[in-house]
Amino acid sequence: MNWLRRIFNTETPARESSVGRQRRLGGARRFLFQIVHPASGNAVNQVDVETSSAIQILPPTPVKPAPVKLPLTTTAAELEIRARAKAAILHARQAIDRKRTRLRQELVRALARMRTLRFLVNEMRDRVEELAKKQAEFLERVPAAKRRFLASGNAWTLRLVPWTLWVADTLIIARAWGIFGAVALPFLPHSQNVAALTMLLRAGLVSFGLIFGVRLAGGRMRETLDQLRSNHSRAGHIFDIGVVMAVVAGAIGLAFATSELQAALIKIIGGSSNVSVPTGILLSIVIFLLTVSFACGFFLNEPEPKEARLHVKRIRKARKQFRSAVTAENIQRGVVRSIREALRGVDRQEQLLIAEQEAHTDQEINILKAENGHLYGFEFGPEDGAGDA
Repeated sequence: MNWLRRIFNTETPARESSVGRQRRLGGARRFLFQIVHPASGNAVNQVDVETSSAIQILPPTPVKPAPVKLPLTTTAAELEIRARAKAAILHARQAIDRKRTRLRQELVRALARMRTLRFLVNEMRDRVEELAKKQAEFLERVPAAKRRFLASGNAWTLRLVPWTLWVADTLIIARAWGIFGAVALPFLPHSQNVAALTMLLRAGLVSFGLIFGVRLAGGRMRETLDQLRSNHSRAGHIFDIGVVMAVVAGAIGLAFATSELQAALIKIIGGSSNVSVPTGILLSIVIFLLTVSFACGFFLNEPEPKEARLHVKRIRKARKQFRSAVTAENIQRGVVRSIREALRGVDRQEQLLIAEQEAHTDQEINILKAENGHLYGFEFGPEDGAGDA
């Protein structure tokens, strides 16, 4: 009960009520001046001011202050707690401000990149539309018959025919070119496999020159004939029919050669030892290969299929670039949104930090007031900020 003795002890400063404060101030109130009679020098209550010769000005009497004005509103300890809390908040906000600045810099860079990607997306979209428009204009200029040929899905298989002919001719003439023997290769020992490899390589090179040389001749013939076709269309049609008839004749010769080879094979299987293959059979096979290669070079060297393939290739490439640009823009848009969300998170973090520090400050001040009740009083009002204590 020592704290009660300290409170009710007359020597200990006690709380001053509002009535006592008004009474103390009213008792210390004094007049600022008095009218003094010139003869007696005493102050009078009713004297004619005109007959008076002196007005005495009295200095104000200082009011003796109360030893301690209670209840106290602020003390040095409370100010120290608030200053320490403010310093902690400022220190924490410096790190948050650096983080916010870094995120804003990243946001600016991300926005700049997204604008660039958006520009590229628009450029790629316009590019695809422009190429599609050019393709449509090209298809309108192509005749209906050729347009159906360009639209067919088997057009690309025709370009494989010369390569197939090259492989077939290589396999046919490989043994014939093998009579020259194996090629001496450096750093490799001579063996049967090496001989077979060099024989096949020699035949493949000769066959490549034969097949694709004839194909090139057919292509050049088609370019020359197209110039003649512009003035004499009938001559062009006649030459087209002639190429077709040559291929048909080569196919018939191949059929006869195949039948004779089958007959010779039957004789060999039957045990006959007197079997001979005429040279014309092999010649008809080679002629068929050459006519087909010439026809491929002649009919596949048209400008429309090449231009159609070029349009398709360009559109496919442009669409691929457009999809890549859209993907990059969407990814960058996600980066921008994540940075903005991080900035909002920093703002929320700062608000929560300030609220948390204010709560800790109020807690320390309430503990201080509770431990010093003889100074602050034991009843906390709303103005004291301690309503939750």
